[in-house]
Amino acid sequence: MEGKSYKDALKHDRLFFTNEGGLSETLLNQIIVYLAKTDPPVLNNRELDMLRNPKMEKHNRSATLLDCLSRKGEESWSHFYRALKMYDLYLYQQIPSQRKTGNRLNYVNKRNAAEIEKCPHPLQREDIYVKKLKDDHLHFTNDGCISEEILLQVINELRYHEPPVLNRPEADKFLNDAHDLHLRVTDLLNALVNKGEEACGFFYAAYKELNPLGYMELPSTKKGGNAMSTFPLQLQK
Repeated sequence: MEGKSYKDALKHDRLFFTNEGGLSETLLNQIIVYLAKTDPPVLNNRELDMLRNPKMEKHNRSATLLDCLSRKGEESWSHFYRALKMYDLYLYQQIPSQRKTGNRLNYVNKRNAAEIEKCPHPLQREDIYVKKLKDDHLHFTNDGCISEEILLQVINELRYHEPPVLNRPEADKFLNDAHDLHLRVTDLLNALVNKGEEACGFFYAAYKELNPLGYMELPSTKKGGNAMSTFPLQLQK
């Protein structure tokens, strides 16, 4: 993890860890047990019991573990990566933060020097889209701005993106669940928030492309301007 803090690495790797191709059940359990046995323990008994709940889906357990770690310090995050490297070296080498610069996942379009010089202050990506989605949650679920057709198109964009934002079981659940549209949209938004910043950013990139007028009517867009112009996310076709 040379030249990079574990906190920064965890932000880059969150989507990878919470997706289908990330942590397996076995590996996740090994890491959780390891973090509970460090001296001092990274996970306390309450967190350990919560993370070992068999009723919690794997991607939710992964997201909950990362949320627990995000509230702790650099040493705790280093234990997480140490456990990952120890139990699955191959997977450790595949995570975005470990890939060489030329092979890293292109979550954000690179902005040229002229664009950067125009910005009076350094831009921070932390929680921009997570906060945006929370601000828009009631609008999405109450105003009917996501139709069945738009929901299908957005889910397909997120499912077939590389790397996928939604795995196949998640996509099938949001599309085929017997619940009404309101509840399926609510479940989708909650899942995206759990997956983190990149997942929420890709959702907005898809929604803006599929429904540009609806995007401009979102409360967060009216309140804070067009965030997508600040951090343009690229949908891979």
